[in-house]
Amino acid sequence: ALNIARRVTAYFFAIFGLIVPLIIIAILYGLIINVLRKNSKGKQVAKGKKRVTKVVSAVISSFVICWTPMQIYLLLTHYNQ
Repeated sequence: ALNIARRVTAYFFAIFGLIVPLIIIAILYGLIINVLRKNSKGKQVAKGKKRVTKVVSAVISSFVICWTPMQIYLLLTHYNQ
């Protein structure tokens, strides 16, 4: 029973600590970029859009790079017990 509880906890943390936040972040930043694309005109704004897109990509990548190793570790540790 303890092993099952540990596995459920590991899956819970993986889903709600990595997957759900990643989906929310991607959707919200996607909406922001979409609004910028619709409401922007001109060369100067085009440069700003590229910059914002790069920053958003960096933020999402940083989130994945920082949180994925811990989630994999937790899944592997709790799955093997």
